[in-house]
Amino acid sequence: MSNIDNGLSKASVKEFNSAIKSPEDLEKMKKRAERFGTITSSTLTKVEETDRLSKRKERFGETAKPTSVSGASEDTRKKQRLERFGGAGE
Repeated sequence: MSNIDNGLSKASVKEFNSAIKSPEDLEKMKKRAERFGTITSSTLTKVEETDRLSKRKERFGETAKPTSVSGASEDTRKKQRLERFGGAGE
């Protein structure tokens, strides 16, 4: 049985290989979580979170973190805004 067949991404299985001996163990944990309605394993939580994030990246693509505004660019932005909207006293 391949990892893709049981709904696991290769990255999540590879990332948590040290904690889980086999994909069958992960499937047992998932079935137990479904049966009891809660996830008690931190490993399973991490695997599900990793899968969720990878699916989101596939849908929306990689997002870049916003960079902070430096002082020089902030001044130019203020000047551009002043030119567009005019001064407060005009």
